Amino acid sequence: SGFADPTLLAVASVTNADKELFVNEFRFASKFDGPLQLISGLYYEERKTTADALTRYTGTDNPPPASAPRETLDNKNKQKQFAAFGEASLTPIDPVTLTVGGRYYKFEQDIVIARVDGVPTTAEGRSATTDGFLWKANVSWKPSDDLFLYAQWAQGFRQPQFQRAILPDDDADNDGLVEFADGIERAVDPGLLDPDKVDT
Repeated sequence: SGFADPTLLAVASVTNADKELFVNEFRFASKFDGPLQLISGLYYEERKTTADALTRYTGTDNPPPASAPRETLDNKNKQKQFAAFGEASLTPIDPVTLTVGGRYYKFEQDIVIARVDGVPTTAEGRSATTDGFLWKANVSWKPSDDLFLYAQWAQGFRQPQFQRAILPDDDADNDGLVEFADGIERAVDPGLLDPDKVDT
């Protein structure tokens, strides 16, 4: 067989998942008469995910091979994101505008339930938090309604993922380090990974 694990050809699985998302943002944008303008705000997001999976081995081996997946998986996660942001724009000489801004973010994640066949895993009950700051700078020139030039540098990020505890299969020599595909062993601590960041 060309499959790495032929056992998986004899497995059926049904997953039920429920997701709730609440998002709210409060923003203030000024419209002053002078050369200074401000934008500021608060952002809040809360996600709740509940999932359960029923997996059954449908092959003929009895008992099922050790590589056959476990029968039931139960997960319940909560994640919150809070952010405060603001920027100031100054037009010292019309039509040139200078802008600088920033955003503080904080993520929290709780693994409320993480069970295999009803038995809690090492991830259950874990909580983690990560935060950071992003910057933005812009200079623009608008001499007319038909011409607008600008240069901007800004930082962005992708929402962090939760690193669960390593599995025995990831640590073949049982030394607490994960054998990565590049041949280097690295320590992996459970918790929220730092967000991926990008400069544009």
